[in-house]
Amino acid sequence: MQEPKETPDQPNDDPEALDVLQKLQQPLDLSRVRRRPSPGSGTVPYLAGHDIITRANAIFNYAWSFELLSQPVIERWQKQVMVWNTKEKRQVPALDEAGRSIMERVGLVYVTGKVSVVLNGKLYTHADVGRCPFIGDTTEALDTALAGCATDCLKRCFRQLGEQFGNSLNSKETSRPTRAKPARTAPVTVSPAIARHYTDGAKVNGNISEQQAYDHFKQTTGEKPASKEALRNWLQSQRTQPQPANLTK
Repeated sequence: MQEPKETPDQPNDDPEALDVLQKLQQPLDLSRVRRRPSPGSGTVPYLAGHDIITRANAIFNYAWSFELLSQPVIERWQKQVMVWNTKEKRQVPALDEAGRSIMERVGLVYVTGKVSVVLNGKLYTHADVGRCPFIGDTTEALDTALAGCATDCLKRCFRQLGEQFGNSLNSKETSRPTRAKPARTAPVTVSPAIARHYTDGAKVNGNISEQQAYDHFKQTTGEKPASKEALRNWLQSQRTQPQPANLTK
């Protein structure tokens, strides 16, 4: 069987290629779009990795592949933990009990890859770079970041094929409406300049959501959570009850 040849040419006018091009040119179904918080305020739209794969299978009839072109590159450094000061209405450095800045270990993983599509016996490729940040120095954090950067690379490669893979989601016009929603832009209320510890001695990291949950537990029960797992279980039990306004995000 003759292997398909890689080519920069456009697909010819055979029925299969025309059908693929027609599907690629369809408007993006907005029900596929998800949103996540953006740095600072507001949200940004995105397509999930499994959604990209499902759509690629439907358009190309499974005649595509994804390949990593490099080993993942891992960068690590120390970063100052910042928390929201409700009085000053801005981010300020988090301090420990001795008044020293709290630092956390952060990192970034990135990798290059390419997507290959076969149309009418010809091979078309699209390459890009994927990246994923992480917090902490645990095996779990790095494992999640490695998987995340590969998924990001897959999505960026497919994004070159247009609307069906979220290319228009990067436009300012697409992102602007969500920034006007108060529920998305309201700052998180976290008590600044304190170090938080669980009863088992573990320190609450710089994640604002965890700090917020920790403070809410302490205000509600009058005690510190026994552990991060105990805090997670308590939050899960609270989801069946009405939530305070500052925990609805």
